[in-house]
Amino acid sequence: MHSQIARIRNKDGSERLKRRSDGLTLAYSAPNLTTILTGVTDPLFVLKRIDDNGTTEGITYPFKYAARDQTEFTTADFDPVWNLLLSRPDRPLQL
Repeated sequence: MHSQIARIRNKDGSERLKRRSDGLTLAYSAPNLTTILTGVTDPLFVLKRIDDNGTTEGITYPFKYAARDQTEFTTADFDPVWNLLLSRPDRPLQL
């Protein structure tokens, strides 16, 4: 079973990381990614965005996208990767 590691872009443009298995949430940064990957041997890298309403934590786009690898997941600018994956409708995840 894969451990989902999400990179979440909030409505205000800030980003955070979340490990689904235990809910550990940290601000997005390279050191925090190293921390969040500690003990994870089977990561599934996922991109999420908070929708334009931004009303609650649980309101997100109706889909998440699996990054192809950690390099894509950690690309400096979130939006180009999101838009690339958005153009690939075969990549959404319903997790």
